[in-house]
Amino acid sequence: MTHPRHPHDLPPGRPASGASALAAAALALIGAAIHLLGAIALLRRIGTVAGEPIAMAGLAANVVLVALLLPGGVLLVRRRPAGRLLVALGSGFAVAYFATMVTWALGSGAADHEFGTGTGALIGAGGAAVLVLCVPAAVTLTLALVPATGRWVRRRREG
Repeated sequence: MTHPRHPHDLPPGRPASGASALAAAALALIGAAIHLLGAIALLRRIGTVAGEPIAMAGLAANVVLVALLLPGGVLLVRRRPAGRLLVALGSGFAVAYFATMVTWALGSGAADHEFGTGTGALIGAGGAAVLVLCVPAAVTLTLALVPATGRWVRRRREG
């Protein structure tokens, strides 16, 4: 009976080109810019939105996302392991945040107020939010976590 080989016993994969890491870094930097704009927009209306818990949660989430994605993207381009970690944490947080916001909007009737009433409007509002916000964050998370990104980051330290 033969035993399967442990993955660490296998020959290393082909050298990483950096495409997945650089794409994750670019998406992280774009995401940081978008969330910075979101934070600025909320801060400009702070007098109006200060009493709204959902707006204040949005402001806090935007600040956290900028704090994770901006340095994460820069560090990932520089092949630092901390960059990969920050991008993964930031994009994972973004996915959770967007999923929570979509769930809240669909459950609270906020989508009815913004997009009209009815099930079709609710599905349309939730679907649009997922496509526009959540999908790029999920792609960024995936790219940050794929083994090729890790190999590319490690190659700098080894070489």
